[in-house]
Amino acid sequence: MTLKIHEKKPERFISQITVVGCYCKCNGKVLLLKRSPQSYSGEKWCLPGGKREEGESRLDGANRELHEECGIKLLPSHLSPLITLYIEFPDYQYDFSIYHCVFKSEPELHLDQREHTEAKWVSHKEAFQFPLIHGGRKILEYCLQKQGESPM
Repeated sequence: MTLKIHEKKPERFISQITVVGCYCKCNGKVLLLKRSPQSYSGEKWCLPGGKREEGESRLDGANRELHEECGIKLLPSHLSPLITLYIEFPDYQYDFSIYHCVFKSEPELHLDQREHTEAKWVSHKEAFQFPLIHGGRKILEYCLQKQGESPM
């Protein structure tokens, strides 16, 4: 499956959906979720996120997804825009807006087991060892770049 990820919107790019996600950090670690076996990309790890609902802002969608998937409810002011990526498959395109939040201590998580079976706070170096969703490594690299960090 050929996948291209762009930081700038390519010419003739027509997004079929908008996906929103959260790049959550705590003590230098990022939150990853393991997708349930029956879901798309089952058993793979990813950032919390999902499809933006009709009429919903990107920020509100990211906040809703974080709450639905992890049980974390934040004030919108605690999420800041990090990056929007443009993702292309041969026959499908979507934009992925990622928001950033930082926790002083690990929040208590309540996973929706229909969507995710595990959650882990990991360093980027550790994250790159996980079986990530298709394009997940590149997405984490973009997040790192925006944060001005080094993966090592």
